[in-house]
Amino acid sequence: MKKQLSELLICPACLPGQFPLQTEIQIEEAGDIITGTLVCPKCGARFAIEEGVAILDPNRARFEGVANKYETEETVSSYLWTHYGDLLNDENASRAYGTWAARIRPHAGLALDVGGAVGRFAFEMSTKCDFAIGIDNS
Repeated sequence: MKKQLSELLICPACLPGQFPLQTEIQIEEAGDIITGTLVCPKCGARFAIEEGVAILDPNRARFEGVANKYETEETVSSYLWTHYGDLLNDENASRAYGTWAARIRPHAGLALDVGGAVGRFAFEMSTKCDFAIGIDNS
């Protein structure tokens, strides 16, 4: 997780309240938080940062131990090929993401890709704006 992102995050457990999360960093590399915890000073909720990913689902515990259909080898392979195959010059790959990306005009500021799956659109937006964020709940 980019360290600068921690300045933008509020506690999802306190919504609709807007309480900034405090960052406890265990491992940081070149402006990226690899391992740490985000803590809400209002409710005390703690959200892990694992392998550079902030886990911000306040209801995550109820899904612990439940298999995620999006994390099977077959599904991950399919998603990665569908989203990135054209970058590998695969003649059978879809060109949709490249086409959509070409429509994005460069701009200053932040870009947000909500429901971004494996991050292709956020990847493309990162070349057109100051800072791109991809979020997905799967």
